[in-house]
Amino acid sequence: MLSADQFASYGPEQAQKIAIGRALAQGYVGSSVPDFAAQMGVAVAFAKALPDVVDIRADTLAYFLTVQFKSGWRTAVLPIADGKAPQDTPGLPKAAS
Repeated sequence: MLSADQFASYGPEQAQKIAIGRALAQGYVGSSVPDFAAQMGVAVAFAKALPDVVDIRADTLAYFLTVQFKSGWRTAVLPIADGKAPQDTPGLPKAAS
């Protein structure tokens, strides 16, 4: 297993995936349905501001996002609750900061 920061160092899309996961974790405010919707909304808004994200979808039955990047890479993003701010992710493109 890799640390989030080590995975982020593999490239700009990997860094954006980690940052989205951190945004998803930081958006947590409670476990009610409206809280869950707000948490997903925060992460989706963050992801849409990233330069390489072309599509993002929240899974309505589970606790993850599906993100597609310009390169065609599609990946699932889970919350990363490591206490780091999404914008502090190493390797994150400057346009996202």
